[in-house]
Amino acid sequence: MNVIVSGKNLKITEPLREYAVEKVESIQRYFDHIIETDITLSADRKKSEGQSCRVNVTVWANGTILKSMDSREEMYAAINGAIGKIERQLKKYKQKLRENPKRRRPSLAAEMPVPVESVHTVMKVTRQESKPQIIRTQNFAMKPMSIDEAAMQLEALKQDFMVFANAETNEVNVVYRRNDGNIGLIEPGTH
Repeated sequence: MNVIVSGKNLKITEPLREYAVEKVESIQRYFDHIIETDITLSADRKKSEGQSCRVNVTVWANGTILKSMDSREEMYAAINGAIGKIERQLKKYKQKLRENPKRRRPSLAAEMPVPVESVHTVMKVTRQESKPQIIRTQNFAMKPMSIDEAAMQLEALKQDFMVFANAETNEVNVVYRRNDGNIGLIEPGTH
């Protein structure tokens, strides 16, 4: 497992880095297919608000992305809180994999090459410009998965949409949260 520890408004000391890596490595006992974990430690300079230390953790496990965030007064407590949330998410995800054998597709993922797609996110439009600019690009590997598994990840990540490779058709699909609370699916089609 690859562990990346980075800091925002904070110099990461070696004991802090070692503590974060040790905590992350302890979650491998819950799920052994973790590929990479990204930990971002940040310190808020406004100490009057009480919660000045924040930890964001992103885990890539077997094509699934899990995220957690915790904010506390002390960095070590925030790390414990964020890792505890990830542990609960991994346990829940592992239980769902056990309950539904259709979601288990490690052999399919191992046989198929994983395409890397680019997602362009438009974050803001300035007043002087007439059209939006692409200000952030995010690359991610798309694991082939079923529509049900994509919908489960959409719920787990609390996202508005998710792009995935449909395991049945090998085409790029999108699941999205509808205004009525249901989930929609966008598939490529012919005219």
